[in-house]
Amino acid sequence: MRIQFYQTPGITNFCFILTTLLLTHCSNNNTQKLGAASASEAAAIPSLMPSQPVKKDIQTFDTLTDLLAFYSDSIQTLETLRKNLPSKLPSSVETGASQKGLMDSIYQLTGERDQQIYQLLKRQEKNEANFEGLKYLVVGWSIPIGQIEALFLSFPPALQNNRYGTWLQGQIQKAKTSESRTVYDVALLDLKFQDTQGSTITLAQSPGEYILLDFWASWCAPCRYENRKMVKKQGLIQDKIYVAAISLDENKESWLQASREDGLNFLNISDLKGFASPIAKELEVSSIPYNAIINKKGQVIASNIWGDSLIRFIHKLPR
Repeated sequence: MRIQFYQTPGITNFCFILTTLLLTHCSNNNTQKLGAASASEAAAIPSLMPSQPVKKDIQTFDTLTDLLAFYSDSIQTLETLRKNLPSKLPSSVETGASQKGLMDSIYQLTGERDQQIYQLLKRQEKNEANFEGLKYLVVGWSIPIGQIEALFLSFPPALQNNRYGTWLQGQIQKAKTSESRTVYDVALLDLKFQDTQGSTITLAQSPGEYILLDFWASWCAPCRYENRKMVKKQGLIQDKIYVAAISLDENKESWLQASREDGLNFLNISDLKGFASPIAKELEVSSIPYNAIINKKGQVIASNIWGDSLIRFIHKLPR
């Protein structure tokens, strides 16, 4: 839903995770590695709060500092376990499965952290220290952008208009732009893609009226997490909507390998054009994971709804 570093023409894709922020969206940027961002990239994000020592065994969160310290410690523990797995397990299959399980736990914990931040900022004093917490929300995907904007506007104008506040406003506006589409050119239904078997597919061939477009890539860790969640939930919605995973990979083998690893049990297609794919450009997809529910009449019904909210929304679609 949201990202700091938006796509720049002619450069490759970049998914970044900061250890302290655990930034969780992927965009078209200057490298194709999945991992930690450089110190210079981290420094590009404005900050008001100095780094704080990590405190352990915190059970309640009276301050943003306490909340962040608790989750930083928990996430770092899981990350350390994940990195040490290859030397602990005898089977590469076991290692791969455990790696995915730990990554899923990390991203689940990150979503929980962001929910906690949102609730804390709503109830706490609207001061400079708490204003800092908004940056975790604008780079996450678990809080709808409308709620983040309303929370941002509840802080004093002096904070909204300082350097950090201006940066936040920019991120909110970018997210709102990508999520504000209500129509699309129906010609995209006739765009040609390949599925994992090498067959040519168009979205016009899909049965039913509604299509869930799920944009992802092999190098995007949160996308892979959402893939595995959708695999488990696809049975709950398969009679309501047609699911189409659209990979923004440019490397075919990377796409196919990630598809096998995630066990995708729904349509999985790509044109291997990355963010330059006509369907991504038409829907103004600038960061992933990104999803959109469309119908075949040229309407974008909703975008960037995840988890149980997505399942509930799909079940309320008119037949």
